[in-house]
Amino acid sequence: GGSKKPSAEPSQKKDSHAASFTPVDRIVYPAKGYTKGDVLEFYLKIADRLLPHLRGRPITVERFPTGVGERAEHFWQKNTPAYYPSWIKRYRVHESDKDVNYVLIDDVQSLMYVVNQNALTFHIWMSHVDAPDRPDFVLFDIDPHQSTFANAIKVARQLHEILDDHGIENFLKTSG
Repeated sequence: GGSKKPSAEPSQKKDSHAASFTPVDRIVYPAKGYTKGDVLEFYLKIADRLLPHLRGRPITVERFPTGVGERAEHFWQKNTPAYYPSWIKRYRVHESDKDVNYVLIDDVQSLMYVVNQNALTFHIWMSHVDAPDRPDFVLFDIDPHQSTFANAIKVARQLHEILDDHGIENFLKTSG
C-alpha cells in the first residue's frame, strides 16, 4: 500500500508492548506480490472492526511461515508459545490430559504481534472466557466441497429464510 509501513526497528525492551516487525519485505502473497509489511498494514487498518470479534475469545491461529501458496507450509496453533511476551493474554484450558494456553487477542498490540508471527486466520471460540460453556453464536458451516458453490448459496439462502422466519438474527460470514 501507499501509506507508511509498520516499523521494522527492534523494540528496546524485551517484554515491552512495542513489537518489532521483521522481515517486512518478505513476500507473503506471491500471486499479488503482497509483503509481510502489506499484511501488517492491512490488519492495522482493520483492527477497529476486527477486535470486537476477537476480544475475550480463545483463538486458534493458522500460521503461514513461508507465505501463502499452493504448496506453502502452514499449521494450526492452539497453544501459545512460551516465547510470546507476557503482556499477551492467555486462556488456560485442560484438554486431553494437558494444559493448552490459547492466545487472547484483546488489543491492537496483541493483534500485530500475532500477525507478525505469520498468523493469517483466526478461529475463535463461540464463547467468551467469562462464560466458556455458554456460546453466544452458532455457526453453520456450508462447505461446497462435495457439491457446487451455487448449491451452497441456495442452502445459505434457505437457512437465512428459516432463521428470519423464527425471528433469529443472522449474518453471512464467508471464508476461504
